[in-house]
Amino acid sequence: MTGSGLRRDDGSAIVEFCFLSVLMLVPLVYLVTVLGRVQAAALAAETAAREAGRAFVTAPSEDAAGPRARVAAAIAFADQGFGRPDDGAVELTGSHSPCLVPDVRTTLAASDIPLMKGGLTPTEVLGAAAHGAAKLFPAHVGGVSYLRSLLAVAPHARIMPTGGIPLASAAEWLAAGAFAVGIGSDLTAPGDIAARVAEALDR
Repeated sequence: MTGSGLRRDDGSAIVEFCFLSVLMLVPLVYLVTVLGRVQAAALAAETAAREAGRAFVTAPSEDAAGPRARVAAAIAFADQGFGRPDDGAVELTGSHSPCLVPDVRTTLAASDIPLMKGGLTPTEVLGAAAHGAAKLFPAHVGGVSYLRSLLAVAPHARIMPTGGIPLASAAEWLAAGAFAVGIGSDLTAPGDIAARVAEALDR
C-alpha cells in the first residue's frame, strides 16, 4: 500500500472514531441530564412537603394555613427549577398527633391539660423548652451526643428524649442530662417490667 493510501486510511479511522464517540456520548449526556432532573424533582418534593408542613402548623389561623403551605411548596419547587404547581397538585393532609396545630397550647392551657411540646431541630426543641419540659423526637437520630450539644447551649432546658430509645440506654441518657426518658416498646414487652427497669437504671 502506498503512503498516500495509508494517510487516507488514517484519516478515515479518525473520522470513524469521532463519529462513534459522539454516538456514545449523546445518550450518556442525555442519561445524566435525566437522572439529574429526577433527583432534583425528588429533592423538590421532599423539601416542599417539609416546608409546607412547617408553614401550615405555624399559621396564625386555619384559613391562612392552606395558602401559606402552598406558597412554601411553590418556593421549594422553584428552587429546583420547576414551575409553580397547580393548586390541586398540593394536597394538605395531617392529624393533630404528633403534629402541633397553632392553637393547641392555648386550648390545653385553658383546659388545665399538660402539654409537652417538642421537635428535633435546635430551634424546635429549645423553643419548646422555653415553655417548660420539651420532647426531643426522634431522639435516636442524633443520639446522646446531640442531647449534650443542646444542653451545652441551654444547660437549664428540661428535655425528654423519646423515640427509638431502648430501655438499656435509659441510664446513659439520664447521665447526659435528660430531664426524663421516653421508652416505648421495651416497656410493653412480655416479662417482668419492673425488674428490667431496675436492671437498666442500675447500669
